[in-house]
Formats: sequence, structure tokens, C-alpha cells
Amino acid sequence: MTPSVSLAGKVVAVTGAARGIGLSIATVLHGLGAKVAIGDIDEYAVNEAGSRLGFDIHRSLDVTGRQSFVDFLDAVEDRLGTIDVMVNNAGIVAVGPAVDEPDAVTQRVLAVNAYGMMLGTKLAAKRMVLRGRGHIINIASAGAIMPVPGIASYSATKFAVLGFTDAVRLENRGSGVHFSVVLPAP
Repeated sequence: MTPSVSLAGKVVAVTGAARGIGLSIATVLHGLGAKVAIGDIDEYAVNEAGSRLGFDIHRSLDVTGRQSFVDFLDAVEDRLGTIDVMVNNAGIVAVGPAVDEPDAVTQRVLAVNAYGMMLGTKLAAKRMVLRGRGHIINIASAGAIMPVPGIASYSATKFAVLGFTDAVRLENRGSGVHFSVVLPAP
């Protein structure tokens, strides 16, 4: 598949990219010529993956911390230039019956999957709207529209990703900034 737009030289930041879907996204975009920055809370894993694959920036990122996110975006723009594409992929899942899930686990799933995505969207969008261009891609899940027993909190947060992205897209219509949501299957 050939992209409809050239990614050569475009600056792309991907969260939750030390492994899994985030690392796959970053790897493909890097292969298409993008300048890729990856962030992940697992500092060892993000540095190992980034060094091994030759990403331009790889650093620790806590998507639930405003200063951590601002520092990540600042580092990307300082070293690579303005961010063209922001991929909010960081996410976690808790497995088990919802009624048995400890409150601390529920709060962490909400913080990473919903708040982290919202924070990343807001911080990147502010930069992009000022320039009149950019693309924010939020990774949800098929679980957002097809709830699965045993991952209720995860499904709820991914429904939030879908709803938030759709609303922000409408709020920014005509700004030159595009908002997409992707719903991968399990």
C-alpha cells in the first residue's frame, strides 16, 4: 500500500511506542521516510527499541503528566522541527470482571487511556492550530463499539477516545488540523 501523501521528512510523534501497536506504527512511518519520535513510560524498553530501530528521538514519557508530555513535545520540536503528526497510542488494559476491579486499577486505566489521550490531543492541537496544519491520530479499539466481557474499563476508555476525537474534530473544522481515530481489532 502506498500512502496518498509523502511522509518523507515529516515529523511524527508516537506515544506508547516501546512495543506493540505503537512500535509497529513508528516502524512503518520511519520506513516511509518520516522523522519519528517515540515516547513510553517504560524508559528501558523505549530506549532499547529506539536505539535498535534508529528512531530520531526515544525517551521516557508519562502521558498522564502534563509536564512530561510538554517536555516530550518540546524535545521533538527542538530536535526535529514542528510536529506534523501526533499519534496518541499509549494504553493499558485490565482484565477481569468489572465489579472485582480495584479502584486504583480503574483509575489508572482511565488516566492512561482517556486522560493521556485527551492531554496529548490538546497539547499537540494547540501547536498545530497556531500553524494551521497537522494531523492527530488517536488509537482507540474495536472494544469502543463492541464491548467485550472482562475488559469493561478498557472498553469504556476506548469509547471515550472515539467520542473525544469526534467532538474535537468538529470543534476544529476549518482549522487545517485533522483528527482521526483508529479502532484496531484485538
